[in-house]
Amino acid sequence: MELNPEHPVTKATNGQWHKIAALMMIKEGKTEMMITEEDIKNMDPDTCITVIGRPDGILVKVMKVAEAIELMQADVEKGSATMH
Repeated sequence: MELNPEHPVTKATNGQWHKIAALMMIKEGKTEMMITEEDIKNMDPDTCITVIGRPDGILVKVMKVAEAIELMQADVEKGSATMH
């Protein structure tokens, strides 16, 4: 689920998750990473991943859904996003 599909950063990264994941692995010095069913089961269901635009790139951040909603609402208040 995308909380803010009309946000410019969301639009710019849409369909780019393979590239983003590869770049994250390269930055961490990894050529492969195993994600198991157990990893998925152990992930807190209140966890989400966000991409936040910064002047020098994008920040990929894991956070609680409530925190992501607060960020989205702040963008709406600044006029840089709309809530859907």
